[in-house]
Amino acid sequence: MTEQPYYEVDPWFWNEMDQRRDEGSNVVALVIGPNNWGKSWWSLRLAEEMHSKWKLSKFTVQGVVFNASQFWNYMQNSEPDSWCVWDEPNKGLSHREWWEEVNKAVTTFIQTMRFKRKNLLLALPHDKLIDKSARAVLLFRAKMLRPGLATIEQILPDYYGNKEYFTFGRGEVDLYAPSRKLLNEYNLKKDEFHKSDFPEEAFQEPSKQPELHGWRKIYEIVKTDPDKFRVQDPRNPHDPGRLSARKISALCDCSDNTARKVVTKLEYEYIPHGLPAKPAS
Repeated sequence: MTEQPYYEVDPWFWNEMDQRRDEGSNVVALVIGPNNWGKSWWSLRLAEEMHSKWKLSKFTVQGVVFNASQFWNYMQNSEPDSWCVWDEPNKGLSHREWWEEVNKAVTTFIQTMRFKRKNLLLALPHDKLIDKSARAVLLFRAKMLRPGLATIEQILPDYYGNKEYFTFGRGEVDLYAPSRKLLNEYNLKKDEFHKSDFPEEAFQEPSKQPELHGWRKIYEIVKTDPDKFRVQDPRNPHDPGRLSARKISALCDCSDNTARKVVTKLEYEYIPHGLPAKPAS
């Protein structure tokens, strides 16, 4: 007995996308799932398929964005009914400003761009990363079951109850990998984004300088700005003056012995304008 597949092939998803276009509506949707489960690939392939099916210009890497600047540039310059994929950066996920930027841009998009027939796919680890106001107007979310296969859950706002929204399963959409050319260009663009928005230096621990104590701490303070601790001879206004142990003690709140020790050490080191042979009392 031949084992029958658990699914039935039906073009319901593509038919409903066509219906949205015919009605003059756009699509804002989430593609969620664990890291490295093909969220980006699935989104890229869907955008390629929709551009081809709707006879739009070929979907290119210009339609893949990583920040608000790229997003708005594409939305302003792309043709009607075009698709945009806003991809999550899988490096620097703790970068809170990035999530705030996404939410601000998506909320503004919902308010202004939905009437211009532009479609947006957001590839994110979890739908909680999107603000409540944005989640309320999503059409669907695609949850990755495995690379290439996503289950589609339609989202309906709860206008009367306490829930934010309802979801109910509609079916699954299985897609091939995106074209090799698009995939190669996508990887290059993502690497460039990581280098500019998430440089390696931002994730390295800062080098820790040894904390100074005692007279060495006072020494570094005086050495940084020695003129602040000088006493000038009024009879010789052109002379830079000499370091005053009393002034160091008063301004740095240290003992007279510590102040004198600092002055003695600095006498034998280079400081601009030089130091006199003897400190002032």
